[in-house]
Amino acid sequence: MKQYFRAATPRLVCEVRNAAGALAAATGVTCTIEDSNGKMVSTTATEAMSTDDTGIYYYAGWTVPATALAGTYRWRPICTDGSYITADAEGEFEIMDR
Repeated sequence: MKQYFRAATPRLVCEVRNAAGALAAATGVTCTIEDSNGKMVSTTATEAMSTDDTGIYYYAGWTVPATALAGTYRWRPICTDGSYITADAEGEFEIMDR
């Protein structure tokens, strides 16, 4: 599990694949981020993910605030066009105290 300190910007990455298992472009790929208490901490209900390569999406738009709780955070990608997102895309990262 990746670990970050406050003021860091996690980079959250997922793969979108079609029914045949090949990487595929998708529309509407977003994600949510929850703190260790299950409270949503991203700035909107879903954050738009970007892509540099077909089928590989990332989100790096949330900087851990100075007031963030230490602990395990969860993030979940959501693909609104019905494309398949790999099962390991949902992830966790840890916010550490210094």
